[in-house]
Amino acid sequence: MKKTLFSLATSLLLITTLSSPAFAASQPETRSGLIISVFRLNEFHCQTVKNTVVKTHSSTATISRGISKISMTGIGSACISQKLFAVWGYTGSVWGQLGTVSTKTATPYLTSLPANLLICKGKSNAVIKSGPGARFSTVGTVTSTQTVAADLFQLEAKAVPLREDGRGWYRIKWRGKQAWVASYQVTNAAFGCANWASYWAEWTHR
Repeated sequence: MKKTLFSLATSLLLITTLSSPAFAASQPETRSGLIISVFRLNEFHCQTVKNTVVKTHSSTATISRGISKISMTGIGSACISQKLFAVWGYTGSVWGQLGTVSTKTATPYLTSLPANLLICKGKSNAVIKSGPGARFSTVGTVTSTQTVAADLFQLEAKAVPLREDGRGWYRIKWRGKQAWVASYQVTNAAFGCANWASYWAEWTHR
């Protein structure tokens, strides 16, 4: 009974928060801030808050570092078993979608921080930037696949759902200093650079 009342109270709080004008300027880098931001996208499987369940699949520590894997599940007779996985990132002030993936595990993006990631060379050399954006100066070039440690993510451009992925930057250690590498140039070790190459051969990013 207590669990039911708690779930009801949480749902009412979520709906109230979603309708609050003040929320538009406040998207904290927290699990609750992320979930509310996903609901505000208004792209539910069942077109309504009460028929959609949003869950995060990254740790609290990772979410506080700017990235998370999420799932949106449709519930009810018209929506049962419909499920969408996506990766969301934090811009420094708001949450936005980085990319959509087909399953919980099939994603090129590293969604556990801090951790190691692979910089994949691909058809052209990957570049390392001094800050989280293409406008920053180039501080290095990767001519072959490398493994580096990443501890932070920052979203630069939000995805256009079902059309193209967004663009973000992972903060890494490069020659003893902090630097940044683009989300479309890296992957997690489990996904690997071969799958990464196949992913980007069929998809695009902003």
